[in-house]
Amino acid sequence: MLNQNFNSIAIKASAGCGKTYEMILRLLGMMIFDRDKAEKFFRSANTMTFTKAATAEIYTELLKKVYETLVKDDYDNLNSELKNLGFDSNVGKADLLEILKFLIGNMSIIKITTID
Repeated sequence: MLNQNFNSIAIKASAGCGKTYEMILRLLGMMIFDRDKAEKFFRSANTMTFTKAATAEIYTELLKKVYETLVKDDYDNLNSELKNLGFDSNVGKADLLEILKFLIGNMSIIKITTID
């Protein structure tokens, strides 16, 4: 994964500690911070998980996080979560609608694979 400066990081934790959720937030943060760099990252780098189930979960939960934030109008919570990961975020409805459009139209470029 990457941080706001698009430097590689590894998320190391045991099962059930929220690695997948953090990956989802980091992917969103990258798209919010610099969509062009995020798209280049998605086209050239892999996000790796241990299981095929986690791979599918990342796609699903990424869309779900954007959708639920839009439906609940809960931008403050998302911004707070992203700030806790080091992203200087002030995302609003228009930003998330653009990200949702990007995700739906470009899901095939996001490389999320398993190590097996």
